[in-house]
Amino acid sequence: MDKYVAQINKKLPSWAKKSSSKGTYCFHKVRYPGESLSVIAEWYTGDVENWHYLAKANPKLDPDRITIGTTVLIPENLLHTKKAMPKEFVDAVAKRHKTRKAQVGKAQPGSSYYYHKVKYPGESLSIIAKWYTGEVENWRALTKANPKLKPNRITVGDKIRIPNKLLHTEKPMPRSFVVGSAKREQSKPSQAKTAKNTKKESEPSTASPPEKEPEVFELFGPK
Repeated sequence: MDKYVAQINKKLPSWAKKSSSKGTYCFHKVRYPGESLSVIAEWYTGDVENWHYLAKANPKLDPDRITIGTTVLIPENLLHTKKAMPKEFVDAVAKRHKTRKAQVGKAQPGSSYYYHKVKYPGESLSIIAKWYTGEVENWRALTKANPKLKPNRITVGDKIRIPNKLLHTEKPMPRSFVVGSAKREQSKPSQAKTAKNTKKESEPSTASPPEKEPEVFELFGPK
């Protein structure tokens, strides 16, 4: 175990390490349904966002598939309490997700993400971000949440993870929204081109007018 802990220490930030591998971690054993790294982080470290560090400390663990009997390593430098996490705390967190149904598109129990399954051609991270988070710019956050996904190559059947903290709606994205958004995206380049041409036509010419050739007069008189 000490050898394994020493290997983990190399992957943690410097402030979360100690000089000795012994006593660096607190060990938590999953006992209740609904436990997740975010729930464990919230209880033991006092900050739900520390689940990222727990994921680094447990690289062989799938954050979205924690099962009963799994042992989770928690860096002692992050500890807020060593008291074992009670079932009441896990149940209280589970109540926050009580209205969510166990569907493919719903957040899975104990997960920090909402899951969207790509069903229609034309879907993109920007369209998905606009529907579920209300902000198209959140496509960058979705890219970070799905590191193995190529943003420009989303295919039907792909599953997209959306952080719960960004969710604006859990209603599945309808085909009509995808089609409408795709049409708007396609029309943008042509509109920009038209506007550019219009601007060019309306701009006054700054070229200097051609100079007039001097007039030549024929002189008449005695030769």
